[in-house]
Amino acid sequence: GSIVALLILHVVVSGDTEPFGLFEIGEGLLLRLGIGGALGMIGGGLLTLGLRRAIALSQELKTLVVLATVWGLFSCAQGIDSESGLLTAVVIGIVLRTAALDEEEVLLKFKGQLSVLSISFLFVLLAAVISIPSVVPLG
Repeated sequence: GSIVALLILHVVVSGDTEPFGLFEIGEGLLLRLGIGGALGMIGGGLLTLGLRRAIALSQELKTLVVLATVWGLFSCAQGIDSESGLLTAVVIGIVLRTAALDEEEVLLKFKGQLSVLSISFLFVLLAAVISIPSVVPLG
């Protein structure tokens, strides 16, 4: 859904005078889904295999390996085609969830911590965008 919304936003914001046909939207959607899905499946599979074989890594280090891998594959997908990184990250999460890893509880705890950190950071960024003169008239 978010990829379709981003494609439509791109059409609206681009300001092209040429009509943007349904074919171009479908082509863009399939390209992004293909890249994101393929990188997510391959990366998630390799990450699952690596986590199962990494006996020498501690639990904390495994969570950082997962995070670094997701960020790296997200960036790689974004570099290939914009807006495909989101699907890559989602597919990696699905692959890891279905893999039934021993570290699943640790990864879920880390995901919760990361979610709180991300949401907190988002509010800090939003507050930084607001100027004080624009708030004063509100009371």
